[in-house]
Amino acid sequence: MTEPMANPLKFARTVPWKPLATGLLLTLVWLPLVALWIGGQADGSGFRWLGDAAFTGALRRSGLLLASLIATGLFIGLPAGVWIGLHPFRGRSLFLGMQCLPLLLPPFLVSIGLSFLRPWLPYAQQDWVDGLSGCVLTGAQRVIPVALVTAVLTTFRIPPSQRAAAAMAGGEPLLFRRVCRRVFAVVAAATVLASLHVLADPGPAQIMGYHGAASEILIAFSARYDVAQAGQKAMSLTLLLIPILLPVVAILSRSLRNLLTHRDTVGVGPESDAGPSVPGRSGSTALLAWGLTGLLFGPVILGLLRPLLVPTITGVAGQAWKALTSTLGVTLLHAATAGLTATIVGWSAAEMAGRSPRHRSVWLWSAFLLLSLPASLYALGVAWLSGQMPLGLEPLVRSRWRVGITLGFCLSPMSVLLGLWSRALLSPRMEEQATLMGVSRGRFAGSVLLPLLLPALIASTLAVAVLAAAEVAPTLLLQPPGETTFPGRLFSMMDNASERLVAALATVYLGGATLAVLGVVLALAQYRRFKGIRP
Repeated sequence: MTEPMANPLKFARTVPWKPLATGLLLTLVWLPLVALWIGGQADGSGFRWLGDAAFTGALRRSGLLLASLIATGLFIGLPAGVWIGLHPFRGRSLFLGMQCLPLLLPPFLVSIGLSFLRPWLPYAQQDWVDGLSGCVLTGAQRVIPVALVTAVLTTFRIPPSQRAAAAMAGGEPLLFRRVCRRVFAVVAAATVLASLHVLADPGPAQIMGYHGAASEILIAFSARYDVAQAGQKAMSLTLLLIPILLPVVAILSRSLRNLLTHRDTVGVGPESDAGPSVPGRSGSTALLAWGLTGLLFGPVILGLLRPLLVPTITGVAGQAWKALTSTLGVTLLHAATAGLTATIVGWSAAEMAGRSPRHRSVWLWSAFLLLSLPASLYALGVAWLSGQMPLGLEPLVRSRWRVGITLGFCLSPMSVLLGLWSRALLSPRMEEQATLMGVSRGRFAGSVLLPLLLPALIASTLAVAVLAAAEVAPTLLLQPPGETTFPGRLFSMMDNASERLVAALATVYLGGATLAVLGVVLALAQYRRFKGIRP
């Protein structure tokens, strides 16, 4: 008697497609960086830049800037964030939303605004917006909001029973110290991550005259047209930062993984452990929050407005409009391509990870590691890969789509984090009931998941599009001849154009970024299941 033939469909269902797809997607995401490393070590000279005097001095200046930014973010953002997280006040959600605006702006735009303040300052204080202090002031616009928002959101996660016990044991001072100690590790990790992003941008160094490692990398591929040299310098900088990167990634990944697991456990209802437990002091807390916002944003806005208030040069509006219209198409193309690419990659990764703690850990580690690395490093890897392709593929690898796709893969960690979080906010019972009812995975995704997650998908696409438009170094490296984005045009004109024209261009970009941020906020507001992360 022969055995019945096995059902091929049953075998097809048992194939571990998620691990295979995860490995394939991870390979695609990390391929440019691995290729750049292999190409940089091909001639055995990958570390020779550590002995170069100019590069060593740039590394020393970058280290000093990194330490200053971390100290500034922790000194201001940690206590202010904990205090704001413990004391409610009207308009706190608006305040937290405004802190996200500097994250979507290129740092060189902030440097332009601060440098325009120099004529209004006394001669003895004009050095404050120059050199190291100018770069620290520029980086503080991004580092302090990240530290502050991280401290506020982490404070929300402390159960009210623990806060009440600390308040009863030693009053409000003891509660404040205990909470600061509790959230310090996560806030410090987020502050270091934001500081590394500022460190990797060459714009502030060019404007403030404080040239670090990012400036050396920019000069290597934009002035000397030597991609291999730029890649070796970038890899050398990354290797030196590994002792900082690994603890930061470990802390952030573990914290977010535990939070996602907690969301799976408690479901999607209102959280009983969220929200502040210290009543009163709303007036002083609101004064602190809005005063800090004014100190952060006020100098930049005043600096951009100062040249516009002096009507000595005519035709500036027409020149700004011409620059905008001539670059708008390329900017929107790169931004839209990056947003769609990042959303596809990030939400595919979230779907593959599912609710498995192991798969989530893999994607969280990968996402935070990519966020810790400079975007120019990823673009250099793509440029090296493009140079190794056969001549028949040159129209494909050097097309105008390369910039947007590269930025999409580089910024896909933002979509990965948002996708993992949004999926965790959905009840696992929905998927279990669909499986019991025999609903196919495709029908469940199209009929249930897509309508629920559509606002979050739109928000993810818009956020990545704004971030991609703000990236200057990767665009300068990968864009085809004759094309440039609006931030790239602004970056190239800031040394030769008048202050009034540069201020007009910067104001136009600031207005567009603000509208995009409002679009992201409105899209997230429509997604009611995001109420678990709102104060």
